[in-house]
Amino acid sequence: MTLPPTIQPFTSSGFLVTSRKFPVDDPDKLEVILSKMYLEIAYTVNNRTIGSYQLEETNTGQHWPNPTFGDNPEDNNLSQLPAFRQVYLIPAILPGVTEDIPHNIFNLNFFTNTYGQVLTNVPDYRHLPHASATLATDQIQFTITPSSGSTSGNIIIVNGSTAPAIVSGYFVLEYVLNTQ
Repeated sequence: MTLPPTIQPFTSSGFLVTSRKFPVDDPDKLEVILSKMYLEIAYTVNNRTIGSYQLEETNTGQHWPNPTFGDNPEDNNLSQLPAFRQVYLIPAILPGVTEDIPHNIFNLNFFTNTYGQVLTNVPDYRHLPHASATLATDQIQFTITPSSGSTSGNIIIVNGSTAPAIVSGYFVLEYVLNTQ
């Protein structure tokens, strides 16, 4: 679709106006207003964060500057990279045990967010990482290793030796891939 020359690019804030007055007696002005309104709706819908959490790679709707593109911030803003999200299920983990969960993310540029939650046999819910103010061995730690060649990297979860057993949980990785 070619836009009339009077429509200028704009930055959408995610807010749509709730009412408009349409110049019904001037078709040229009406075309400009309808085209601008369509662009505003399209930008607002497309720029939202997608709230779908799946066990497979899902586009989040976010776009991040490419930190490897160059030193010029204007260049980085022109090279926006889409972000993805994937959920991983955490199995039961006994105290003092380390669990490796393959993430199968190849061509990773960087992580934008990493988080999770587990249910323990206390029972209680603990955010990952879980820090104990009284005993270091009650902590639950995670580390993420990168994939190399055709070998997947891992989400490594270490359940402290005096921590309660983990019954189940989930871990979420949000990330940007290299474009090459």
